[in-house]
Amino acid sequence: MFKKLVLIGKIIVLLFYFESLFAALVDPTAPMDYTAEESSKNKEPSDTTSFVLSAILISENNKLAVINDNVVRVGDKVGDEEVKSIEQYQVKLVGSKGELKLRLIDDQIKETAK
Repeated sequence: MFKKLVLIGKIIVLLFYFESLFAALVDPTAPMDYTAEESSKNKEPSDTTSFVLSAILISENNKLAVINDNVVRVGDKVGDEEVKSIEQYQVKLVGSKGELKLRLIDDQIKETAK
């Protein structure tokens, strides 16, 4: 059990390391007026801008997510919201604002090429 926790910890540290390492890279194929902030669906309506989903880790016995640089499980609190579910590409939060969905992957990426 201890080895699994150490492995999970190492994975989370690596995720943060690579995220900061590649954050400064610019996509050479992006349009000239493109900015990542404009197209980010991770920041749905303006009331969810305080929540940033960075990673999701799902194993046989654990479901973890990294929201606002904090590792959370189902039932944990993030601000005034409670983590309702952790799924492969999204985390659902429930609270005073109703149900919020934080997504890792933009839905439009899944469109088929024409």
